[in-house]
Amino acid sequence: MKSKYLDKPFDNFEQDFADKNYYLMDKYLNSRKLKDKDEMRSALGEYYMLAVRKYLKNEKLRKKYNFEAICIMTLKMGESNYWRALNRKKRCPIGGIISYDDFRTSYTEDNNCNIVLECNIYIEFVDNYAINMAMAEAIYNELSTVEQKIFLYRFNRWSDSEIRKELNISEYRYDKYLKEIKKKVKRIIKE
Repeated sequence: MKSKYLDKPFDNFEQDFADKNYYLMDKYLNSRKLKDKDEMRSALGEYYMLAVRKYLKNEKLRKKYNFEAICIMTLKMGESNYWRALNRKKRCPIGGIISYDDFRTSYTEDNNCNIVLECNIYIEFVDNYAINMAMAEAIYNELSTVEQKIFLYRFNRWSDSEIRKELNISEYRYDKYLKEIKKKVKRIIKE
């Protein structure tokens, strides 16, 4: 979060005010009954400072509300933003992403569209087997046209519902395709 209110460091008055009212952060965290309070405290620290700065800079706000109300609402906003950022759909862009966990960069040509896609191969249903380009090509060549599209969309981190919408297939049919893809992948890995 970047706010114009936090461009400059706190002056002495703001620092004293923030120190005096810091108990509100603990009060908020205790009311939320979170498992990892330290992580949430560090995530909400900037929002607490934002609440202090906004409250002290805005005369109308001070006349209308007490600081506790402003602080709690700002911390709620910060927590909402934190969870939204954690749950945001993360899709691998066509250019690819870098992960330190398990990745292999590959260039796969889609014969139907003649588009070269750079993908990071994340195959969730292979259970962390090391997969190389030859295996990926063997898997890709074994699949039907629809299965190939599903395979590539999964490479690009599309969700199941997005793939079903794009290919205009039912959930039942999609599950059948996935089971078939898994069978073929397992068979090729065993070879």
